[in-house]
Amino acid sequence: MSHRPNAAEELFDQIAETYEDAFKGNKGLYQALDGLKSYPGSISTVLDVGCGPGGPAAYLAQQRYRVTGIDISQKMVDHCAKHIPGSFLKVSMTEYAPSERFDAVISILSLLQLPYHSIYSMLFKMASWLRPGGIFILGMIDPEEYRGGEAMQGVASDYVEGYTAPFMDTTVTITLITTKGLLSIIQQTGLVIRSVEKHVFMPTTGDQEHHVYITAQKTTQEPLYG
Repeated sequence: MSHRPNAAEELFDQIAETYEDAFKGNKGLYQALDGLKSYPGSISTVLDVGCGPGGPAAYLAQQRYRVTGIDISQKMVDHCAKHIPGSFLKVSMTEYAPSERFDAVISILSLLQLPYHSIYSMLFKMASWLRPGGIFILGMIDPEEYRGGEAMQGVASDYVEGYTAPFMDTTVTITLITTKGLLSIIQQTGLVIRSVEKHVFMPTTGDQEHHVYITAQKTTQEPLYG
C-alpha cells in the first residue's frame, strides 16, 4: 500500500465492517479521551479527524460531547452517521476547511498512512482548528517499541517512511515518528504539551501495538508558525 491519494479510501471502505470489532475495547484510548474531563466546563465540541467507524466518536458522544467526524471513507462516514449522534463528513483531512473552531480536536491513528511532510502540515492545521484554550489529543504508534523497535533500527532521524506493517488481514505502508519527533512538531505549532501516555493494545486481529497519546493545549490566539 502506497501513499497514493485513494489508497486509504480503498482500504477503509473494504474493512469498514470489521475494523470496529478489531479495535474495540482500547482502554488506553479511553483513558486519554477521559483527560478532556480535566478541563471542566470548557470542552463541548470535538472534531475527530479520521473518525473511522467511530470508536472514539461514540465514546465521546455517550458523554454528551458534540462530535464532528471526518473521514476519507464513505462507508466509515455512513456507519458513524447511522449509529452515533453527531455530524459526519466524507472529506480528506488534508482538504478539510472547517467553518468553526473546536473545543477539542482528536486524531487517533489517522495520520499513519500520510508521508512525513503531510503529517507535519496536518499537525499545524489541526492546531489552527482549535479555539484558544482548546485541547488536542494525538494517538500514534510508538516506533521505538512496536515490533521490537525494528522500524527505527539504523535510522538517524526521528521518523521513517515506507515501513510495511501488518494491518487487519493485509499490510500497509506507514510513516512512523518517534515521541520526541512528534513533541517537537506539536510544540512548533504553538501548543503546550500537557501529557504523554503510552499503552499497549492487542487488536483482535494482527500484532500487539504500542500506542502513544499526546495531549496538548492551545494557549494563544494563533499558532506560532516556526
